[in-house]
Amino acid sequence: MVCGPPYDETCVQDQHGQGRVLDYMAKTALIAVYAQAGSALSAYPSGVASDKWGRKPLVYMACLGMGGIYLFMGCNKGTPENLAMLLGFFWGVCNGCFVAVDFAIAIDTLPDKNDAARYLGVWGVSAFVGTTLGPITGGLALYFLGALR
Repeated sequence: MVCGPPYDETCVQDQHGQGRVLDYMAKTALIAVYAQAGSALSAYPSGVASDKWGRKPLVYMACLGMGGIYLFMGCNKGTPENLAMLLGFFWGVCNGCFVAVDFAIAIDTLPDKNDAARYLGVWGVSAFVGTTLGPITGGLALYFLGALR
């Protein structure tokens, strides 16, 4: 990420005379912003597409896209910052597609439309548990297993 003068502890001049942000928390947050933007842009068109082409193809495409990006980013430590930001955006596009179509599947498969709130509440909790436990267990694994290198 390029930044201009005045240079300080968060933005230092590199060997090419350009300013570079050293604040990795800011870079991580920026990747998240790009991902959210990608999700916001893809959610509505994905819902429309799932009505036209079906739910399964879009879920498969979204999961393959997110998985491919995870594999690429995990196996390439030297990924340039601009590519990491772009991949964050495309991950968000895939995630927005998945979330929109997943919600459509949840609506389509409600056993009783009169108890929709209860069933969607259970669906929401099940989605929340996975996105909560996954980073916790993954983070602990990276912390402990990464130290083995």
